[in-house]
Amino acid sequence: NEIVVAAFLNERIAFRDIPRLIEQVLEKHKPTSKPTLDDILEADRWARQEADNALKSRAI
Repeated sequence: NEIVVAAFLNERIAFRDIPRLIEQVLEKHKPTSKPTLDDILEADRWARQEADNALKSRAI
């Protein structure tokens, strides 16, 4: 969310693109039952990287 909102605030994407990009990243995520703190931190790192990759791959 933070990566995508920052892209909007920096005028890299339109407001309507925010939920689309977040959904795109969430669809790729593989949830873990009973995640550890390390799992949660890794998921956060992964999601930020995926969001950045999604933004880079967009033709704006």
